[in-house]
Amino acid sequence: MELTIEQALQQGVAAHNEGKLQDAERLYRVVLRSQPLHPDANHNLGVLAVSVHKTDTALPLFKTALEANPKIEQFWMSYINALVKDNQFKDAKKAIKKAKKKGFNTKKLEALLSQSKVNVDTKEPSQEQLSSLLGHYENGRYVEAEKLSTSITNEFPRHQFGWKVLGIVLKQSGRVSESLVASQTAVQLVPKDANAHYNLANTFTELGRLAEAEASFKQSIALKADFAEAHSNLGNTLQELGRLKEAQKSYMQAIALKPDYAEAHSNLGNTLKKAGKLEEAKVSYRQSIALAPDYAEAHSNLGITLQELGILDEAEVSYKQAIVLKPDLVEAHNNLGFTLQELGRLGEAEASFKRSIALNPDFADAHYNLANTFKELGRLEEAEASFKQSIALQADFVEAHSNLGNTLQELGRLREAQESYAQALALEPESATAAQNMVKLPVGQLDLKILDLCDKAFFGQSGSVNNQASYYFSQANLLKHKGLIDQSFDEFCKANKFRWKEVGEQFKKRNRAYTENLYRIRQWTPNVPELVEGRLTKLFLLGPSRSGKSSLEHLLSMSSLVKPLYEGISYSGLLKGFVNGKERCEKLVFQGEDELLLQGYKVATSTNPDNIFNADYLIDMLPNTYFLIIKRDLRDVAPEIFINEYAKEQFYSYNPNGISTYLGLYNKLCAVLALKVPDRCITIRFEDIINSAEDTIERIGGLVCRNFEVDRLDKYTTNFRSESLFRDHFSGINKSSKL
Repeated sequence: MELTIEQALQQGVAAHNEGKLQDAERLYRVVLRSQPLHPDANHNLGVLAVSVHKTDTALPLFKTALEANPKIEQFWMSYINALVKDNQFKDAKKAIKKAKKKGFNTKKLEALLSQSKVNVDTKEPSQEQLSSLLGHYENGRYVEAEKLSTSITNEFPRHQFGWKVLGIVLKQSGRVSESLVASQTAVQLVPKDANAHYNLANTFTELGRLAEAEASFKQSIALKADFAEAHSNLGNTLQELGRLKEAQKSYMQAIALKPDYAEAHSNLGNTLKKAGKLEEAKVSYRQSIALAPDYAEAHSNLGITLQELGILDEAEVSYKQAIVLKPDLVEAHNNLGFTLQELGRLGEAEASFKRSIALNPDFADAHYNLANTFKELGRLEEAEASFKQSIALQADFVEAHSNLGNTLQELGRLREAQESYAQALALEPESATAAQNMVKLPVGQLDLKILDLCDKAFFGQSGSVNNQASYYFSQANLLKHKGLIDQSFDEFCKANKFRWKEVGEQFKKRNRAYTENLYRIRQWTPNVPELVEGRLTKLFLLGPSRSGKSSLEHLLSMSSLVKPLYEGISYSGLLKGFVNGKERCEKLVFQGEDELLLQGYKVATSTNPDNIFNADYLIDMLPNTYFLIIKRDLRDVAPEIFINEYAKEQFYSYNPNGISTYLGLYNKLCAVLALKVPDRCITIRFEDIINSAEDTIERIGGLVCRNFEVDRLDKYTTNFRSESLFRDHFSGINKSSKL
């Protein structure tokens, strides 16, 4: 809504009183555009001009105000004061006479003239004042420095040093907008002072006015070519502007002038890292650290570079050194957590992220990283809370919205997951990741508007696809949601062809290993530990991917006694190398067992498909172990594996023959296991999970846990079909060996 003249004037005065000079000037000029002769607007704009020592601009404004309304004493005061400041003493005397004729108190007006003559006669502050001001500044007594510099600038407005120091101390105290006026005044008073231009440039940088900062740094360098700090800070500005090559040149010039300039070496490293020149960046950071071993930020930046290079152990050392030097370096704690996460040390990663958050509760990235750690640990409710906190702090955090959707999907809250993906797409319409996650939701979950959003996202990335397989998987899922089943399956075939080219040879090696596992388990003589009262029950859900393990685990988790550890926890992986050391194995696998028991849990579940291949080790070495063998028609399992995008390490999933071979082997292993340890195996049909969930849960609970009760059952399983949409399509390509 357009402002009235009165509203614009009132808001301008309010902004003026609050020190928001730019806003005040804009509002006064709004008034003058409608009424060029408005007395108050002209007067107030003149006062603004005087405050920044632009008396030549102020004088005509005061004249206009007086001509429009000569009956206001303040108008005369402001006009005469401006004349005095501009050393126009004769005109000031004439103005005083005119004011006297109008009936105003001339003593007050003449006082302005008298004070000015004192100021003119005393041109500079005393050496004692200047020395005291310098001492306050150099010793970090910024409050005292501000008071004295303000006093000096009021008494000696044309003496530059007071303005120069005032600008610096105001910026140091965070009052950057106020410091700008002082720094500009210092430059106006001594235009050839390189340091003054440098200070002004730093102020422009703080305000985000990068083009003006660049100009001021360049002016400083023009006046003082060997000003190394100006070259370095110009580099920072150019880097912010995205002009990386120019930034590199500035840093290199600074280093040429001052070879031991540690900060310039580190800044050069930052630019090289942004340009993707990681090895060169590493060299720059190491040079910076060699010159200044206690430079915490350089250690931290080196850590980031080493992490990006995949040298995680060294990255960890760099971050920890940065933290030793500067314990409150928030970014170092966060980045250390990220590295520990990549190293698989999730507990330590969690502690680092929490430390970062303790230092800065508003650090959205740290909350996001903590959420991802919780998710990897299977602590989905905590992950959800942390993702939501990161979004509360940064509403446009696309990745947080998308990963919150993934978490909600794992929790079975599919409608909420859809909303999170949709929010990510609304923020970033070409967010392929959000769209890919969205279209993985079960058929029937998405409306046409959502599908259109996904379509646009895929179209936006179609010209620059790095991973053709992922792109085709996404397109296939989109077509599936639209009900175009034939076209969808064609895209799934394209996706799997690309993946099979990458992993086909590795499948043969993996298949041999699977066969060796089968032979070993067939020869195995079980030595099953007796059930131990009071110990945690370990419940391994066995079945290939898409057999219904996750659905069953979700239903079991409706009991407060069950702790799902999700697919990310691989017991079998931890067992490798320790098959002859029972105590060591138990310590590795269930080192948190006591903690789970204290929390009230009685059962821990795992759905990792590879558990079957080490089932003999698991049951021989872990007390209170049971297996749930989930049976689903392989005619439905096979196509569902084929149409899902898995990690590249799941080699068999991209070829019909590979899938058939794998499923046949898996079934044989389950059959052998059921014969070897029948009292520790429970067979569940997929159809029972969908159609008789309550009875199924009751049956399992009665066998594995005393006083087992399910608090509630949700509708999670209603999103699953018993029969695959692609059963006939897959059967056709399997027979014809189309791939």
